[in-house]
Amino acid sequence: MKTHRLILTKPNRQRSRDGVKTMTRRVVKPQPDTSLWKPEYINKPKEWRRMVQLGPVHRGYNPNIWCLHDVGGSASAVPYTTRKPRYQVGDHLGMLEPYQMKWFAVKRGYDELVAVYLDDNVVEEANLTPAEAEKWKARKKPYARTSARFMYGSLTRTRFVVTGVGCERVQKITTEDILAEGIRKHHISDEYGVKIKGKWLWFADPRAAFKLLWNSINAKPKPVYAKKVLTHYVSYPWDDTGEYAKMKTYRGKPHYCYPNCWCWVYEYKLIRE
Repeated sequence: MKTHRLILTKPNRQRSRDGVKTMTRRVVKPQPDTSLWKPEYINKPKEWRRMVQLGPVHRGYNPNIWCLHDVGGSASAVPYTTRKPRYQVGDHLGMLEPYQMKWFAVKRGYDELVAVYLDDNVVEEANLTPAEAEKWKARKKPYARTSARFMYGSLTRTRFVVTGVGCERVQKITTEDILAEGIRKHHISDEYGVKIKGKWLWFADPRAAFKLLWNSINAKPKPVYAKKVLTHYVSYPWDDTGEYAKMKTYRGKPHYCYPNCWCWVYEYKLIRE
């Protein structure tokens, strides 16, 4: 069992704590390279499957590796490519949150270091490890508000366990999965809502709500570095109709766009302590 860091948006952090959001999709990186495939193979429908053990002696067999095959193809066929998901069933996920470190006067002459979780202003004792304490003291502004990305592992207060792993195109998502992803259904009308930049937006079609959420996170080109050098940008929009989809370059660098990309589907549940 491994413990991984899980980054979510603020609305999804709260819905995960409430047990409403129980699923997350993460882009498969890198996406399969089809540049050397023959046209007749590119157009065939494909699916990801776990690696199958072919006999008692199977070199390289790993049940955690997924293989890309033609839909309905033989399990013994050579896969187009393979990938390994970051999370496996049984792994623990520690949710990262923005926080601020403070000294709290417990009694006269004795102060206690605490962490203030900025999502709900809950205050808890900060039991940093010696290594984390050294890093914290070395910060230029140790008492400033800190992004969730820089949260120390010992400050994690919400944990989940992975209960399922899958892989599919992002547009294959069902209405049931959209609700499990944290999209809210209105308690009176049949509309579906998503919170973007602090504002709730409502749609009659749940896929439209999830499309907006997905594009708000994945549509804008993101930099890719090789040996600390910026080499290109990539984006993973819902479809090829967005403003960045047709761009061949972005900020003077090559831009690669993967609409309707393959993504890992992780199911998880809250660990109640």
